Amino acid sequence: MPLFFRFAFLAIAFPPEDKLSGWPKMAVKTNPVPYVMEALRAMVLDGWEWGTILTGVWVAGVEMGVLVVVATWLYRKRTA
Repeated sequence: MPLFFRFAFLAIAFPPEDKLSGWPKMAVKTNPVPYVMEALRAMVLDGWEWGTILTGVWVAGVEMGVLVVVATWLYRKRTA
């Protein structure tokens, strides 16, 4: 949950992406939250726009995979 809030504040919810430059623009490009939010927005507003939805699902899956690997590594490290 703490990681999500950091990502949410670096999302493009507040400033538009084309107005950003430097590290904030790089943070938005590597942030998984905007992709998932775009997928949810596409389902609600545009109907089933599969290109956007699959991108959001793919990004969420990659994020989940990375976090599972990190959590497993930390658990094994602390319980060994």
